[in-house]
Amino acid sequence: MPPCFPLALGHEGVGVVESVEEKVTNFKRDVVIPICVTLENVENCVSEESNIYLRYPLSLSGLMPDGTTRISVGGQKAYHVFSCSTWCEYGISDENYVMKVDPSI
Repeated sequence: MPPCFPLALGHEGVGVVESVEEKVTNFKRDVVIPICVTLENVENCVSEESNIYLRYPLSLSGLMPDGTTRISVGGQKAYHVFSCSTWCEYGISDENYVMKVDPSI
């Protein structure tokens, strides 16, 4: 993979949901963390070689699975780490890849 710069790092983080599209019903101003889900009925999740849910394949290109980048620095396109990049002021995530944090914590 050729180096892609600027690059937004991070695959662990926490944040507050600021807005969602109409189809998203589970998250409204919730505190969330990014997750990697495993499911009993998905072949890759029950494999002895991996437990990663590959609904979206892991990308090392610096781009999202659809070939785009969703972040910028000073108006210049920036690249992602593992399609995640949590070390940003704002981020975009699929609702399948975040989990609510118990508000009592």
